[in-house]
Amino acid sequence: MSSAPRLGMLDAARIALLHAFSPKQQWTLAGAMVGSTGLANVPGIRGRKAEMLRALPDDLATEEIVGEWAERGYEFVTYYAPGFPRELWEIPDPPLHLFVRGELRLAADVRPRVAVVGSRAASAAGLRLARELGRDLAIGGAVVVSGLARGIDGAAHRGALGAGGDSIAVLGTGLDRVYPEEHAELAVDVARQGALVTEFAPGTPPLPLHFPRRNRILIGLADALVVVEGTDRSGARSSVDHALDQGKEVFAVPRDPLHEGSELPNRLLRQGATPLTSAIDVLQVLADPRRRRSVPGDGTSAREKSPDSECGTSPPDVSARLRELLGASPGRTLDELVDTSGCGSPREVSAVLTELELTGWARRDAGGRWRLLRTVQSPS
Repeated sequence: MSSAPRLGMLDAARIALLHAFSPKQQWTLAGAMVGSTGLANVPGIRGRKAEMLRALPDDLATEEIVGEWAERGYEFVTYYAPGFPRELWEIPDPPLHLFVRGELRLAADVRPRVAVVGSRAASAAGLRLARELGRDLAIGGAVVVSGLARGIDGAAHRGALGAGGDSIAVLGTGLDRVYPEEHAELAVDVARQGALVTEFAPGTPPLPLHFPRRNRILIGLADALVVVEGTDRSGARSSVDHALDQGKEVFAVPRDPLHEGSELPNRLLRQGATPLTSAIDVLQVLADPRRRRSVPGDGTSAREKSPDSECGTSPPDVSARLRELLGASPGRTLDELVDTSGCGSPREVSAVLTELELTGWARRDAGGRWRLLRTVQSPS
């Protein structure tokens, strides 16, 4: 059986550039994937944005563009690649690709990961708490995940690194545009002892809308979230929302209500967040084997298949099974495909159907029924 068609590396590179455009322009561009020149000629794409697209010639070899990134120390990991963290398969709106710089192999690491977030304009007490928490989590064997921002993020990263531990920084920029600039040296340290991660292409500047968006990846890579301090208007609120959407446990540090930054953690505690007085509180929860993340090939994926399932656990396996079913009986609804495929939840099956539609394998008609557009070839 032939392998499923995939977005080419060059197409993925173009998709990575779409973050420079407005949502409306992204939808227009997505429907006009006809080469760099065609993309650049879409109405409303002018000036520097058109130049960015024309700079990617249609005949550019995959090895060349990936090689340029590799020379800069950037690993380009697509959704189906072995190095893509499988926990990000499970989040709403998963990234199609990641740019990674660092020593930590995200897909192979099973240590507990704890996201630590809080205010950029942190208090002295908050900075001390974040640094001590990062240190103690690292000593306890956890990887600290944060966003490399000023304040709580930077303190948590420094605490983990200072204890000889690993840290992951999820950026709202390209890998070459560290923000804030004063954290450039910290970014180098994180890459040396962990990883810098972003979905934004090299050269992407620190646009305000990118930071709330990157938080879904930050939380997706973590097993739990700790809020040290902040207000309801701080970026930490976005991380909390993503944690709740993803079913991650939220911890909050109890704070004196008279102290700056107590608003968000104290309100979270009133709403049912777990109090955190030391790193042990979260480490004990994550020590539960049922919360342990798996690595590819260990047989304990979150996408666990039932004993009688004909579907594997990886997106390519799901894709092959869905194509087989649609080839045998066209015009199936999402619910019918979920019931007959054994490939997981409606959300998981829907995500792969969308990929099949984008790559020209399938189409959904006005009645919501899916049909195969290509024939699955048998091996000769």
